[in-house]
Amino acid sequence: MGKRGPAPKPQQMLDLLGTSRKDRRRAEVAMIGEKITDIAQATSLCDFDRLTARGQRIFIRQATFLIGLKVLQTNDLDALVLYAESYDMALKCMANINKQAWFKPKCDEGGQQVGWIDNPYLKQFDKLCKTINSIGTQYGFTPASRIRLSADVKEETHGVMDIATDVIEI
Repeated sequence: MGKRGPAPKPQQMLDLLGTSRKDRRRAEVAMIGEKITDIAQATSLCDFDRLTARGQRIFIRQATFLIGLKVLQTNDLDALVLYAESYDMALKCMANINKQAWFKPKCDEGGQQVGWIDNPYLKQFDKLCKTINSIGTQYGFTPASRIRLSADVKEETHGVMDIATDVIEI
């Protein structure tokens, strides 16, 4: 089935006609960022100073991993900073949970225990873990996504025949 309506006009034509509006512009294809080749370049291009010392170590460790795979690009740095910050905050939450009790007894007016109150850090820790897992799977920080990421890198570096001969040799 064909598309309905007139064919869309290119953005340059809309600009010339004066009918281009920012709220009506079609999304352009996202430009692929520049490849990051070393950790100094990665730390200088992002909001690295905002991280704590532990967050900076997490960022450097994960950025080094991605640089080694040759997949880290400039447009990935903000998400990587968010990952490091969330990971650091999750570790802080876990430390606070371990200092305090995981649950506190809930008592009525007579002093009788009627239930339990969750430690507020547990809820925050759960949210941070979801953020960490969602960002981590995109960058290959989990075992399943690492296999997918390494397969994507291998497809880029070898042709189909090279992969087929590697499988036959095994």
